[in-house]
Amino acid sequence: MRLISIYSITIIGCLSLLTAKAYSEEEGDTDDRPAWSIGAGIGFGAYYYPTYGGIGTPGPASEGSQGLGAAGGLGGYVGDNWYSSPNAHVMVEWQFADSLALLFQGGVSYSDNDSSGGNYEYYNVGVSILAGLRWILNPGGAVEVSTYGAFSGSWSFGFSDIESDFEPPENLESWVVKNRSISYSLGFHIGLALERKLLDNLYLRLESSLVRVAYGYGENKQTFSDEERSTSNSKSFSTGLAFSPAIQLRLAF
Repeated sequence: MRLISIYSITIIGCLSLLTAKAYSEEEGDTDDRPAWSIGAGIGFGAYYYPTYGGIGTPGPASEGSQGLGAAGGLGGYVGDNWYSSPNAHVMVEWQFADSLALLFQGGVSYSDNDSSGGNYEYYNVGVSILAGLRWILNPGGAVEVSTYGAFSGSWSFGFSDIESDFEPPENLESWVVKNRSISYSLGFHIGLALERKLLDNLYLRLESSLVRVAYGYGENKQTFSDEERSTSNSKSFSTGLAFSPAIQLRLAF
């Protein structure tokens, strides 16, 4: 959590500095810019306000950091509206006009948590896709400022094992509670991206979601000492502010 907070503060600082100088330098020529590009990056979690939820609460696996550069990041809820899972993603982008580009992105995330005493384990893995439109506000600028709108979809699977410290009955070796959860989500995100040219066709991009609308569905099965006891499901719909910092390298060709 502390490491992710440091990353977030660093990215916020970079965004502020880049924004301050984005319009202070002369614009370059965009006529010979390559139309296609590929890229890869990493996201550092997400902060939502209000807390993700609405019609029930699917739980932390339902949605994590879903932004332009943070399409993965499912699960890993650590409180205070913060989803901690870092995530990796790849992207393909087609810039069909000076100020407009279509973007496609896929991401994966993984999180785990083991207690020091060995009686608690939690794992979560997520996959997500994203597609949308990016609008460049100052094409050819030394630091390009763009906003985007994108639809996203995600799937995640998580499980936890909790072993009780109480003495089990004679017919059981231990008291073990197991949870297995699957969740899905659909969303729409609006965000901001800042991009700086590093080499001829290599660009550094910093980005984050700003606003999101999301619908989620989750199902959880619980077993007690290998005997299935309950199955529950829930749905949720929420809107609000979203902060999902990410950094990305993009290669144009």
